[in-house]
Amino acid sequence: MTSETKICVVGTGHIGLPLAAVLAEAGFRVTGYDTNDDFIVRVNTTRTVDFQEEGLAALLERNLHNRLTLRSQCKSVPHLPAHMDTSTIRRTIVLLTATMAPSGSPMASS
Repeated sequence: MTSETKICVVGTGHIGLPLAAVLAEAGFRVTGYDTNDDFIVRVNTTRTVDFQEEGLAALLERNLHNRLTLRSQCKSVPHLPAHMDTSTIRRTIVLLTATMAPSGSPMASS
């Protein structure tokens, strides 16, 4: 993948939003998609979330409305952003496991 790669993170909760923000920080064009319209509107307008994640506020400040776009509605393909290549979803499944906090510091093991 290159920084020109467009990535869609489906679900922008405790894991999805930090993941989307870290990918945007790495230079990718990222769309975070969620069905919770109130949450998406709040984050887009205030850059605040209702959970704590070290480093997330700074990542949102640097990347939201730049390399990171958050959406809750799509008209052309139900439940996916319009520009999403859905054939990619059918061909490849990528499993990402978090071992680092958005700040880059190691996460405590469970």
